Amino acid sequence: MIRTLNKTNCLRCTGYSLQNIILLTGIGAVHDVKELMHTEGEVEGRIVDIEFDTEIVELAVRIDLREKTLKNNVIRSKGNIKRLGYKLLAAQIRHAKRLGYKSITLNAFGDPTIKHIYSGYIVWGKLGYQMDAASRKKFKQLMRADNRTENNIFELLSTAAGKTFWENNGFRWLGEFKISGNSTSMKCFNSLHPPSE
Repeated sequence: MIRTLNKTNCLRCTGYSLQNIILLTGIGAVHDVKELMHTEGEVEGRIVDIEFDTEIVELAVRIDLREKTLKNNVIRSKGNIKRLGYKLLAAQIRHAKRLGYKSITLNAFGDPTIKHIYSGYIVWGKLGYQMDAASRKKFKQLMRADNRTENNIFELLSTAAGKTFWENNGFRWLGEFKISGNSTSMKCFNSLHPPSE
């Protein structure tokens, strides 16, 4: 049974306050969470779906309370916030770690034909998301076909030439960000410079 989730029933339905549910989405990086406490979501069993559509970002996140995983279904920039993806992911990681969550998954949407609208296929690889097995296989085939030596998307996007190659030849892929401190994702993310405010 799908139930509407709000400030009044969130703790009873999920074991978390609405503030903690909102913080797990990462939106606290660009909005004051107190101003979002009117937000409603849906809960079915141990799955929470919550969405935001603000002047800065459209965001839809699925929270699996049992498996302790997050799935970013939609992340679309609507404003001119520099390094929005980094800021959202940093906030998501911080709160997910605090609450014992294991991973974040997403569909890195986009390709060269729509990169001016959807650039997730570029952004999420730069931030440390790792491709799933099928996407990794396709990636390795593309690297071999062009005689490239990069082993993963993060390595490819770490150079200007690699980024240009991916912008022009890349594809939509499924990704996972493992939150544990020694994961490949965390090592990649921690190697990046935080954005200046």
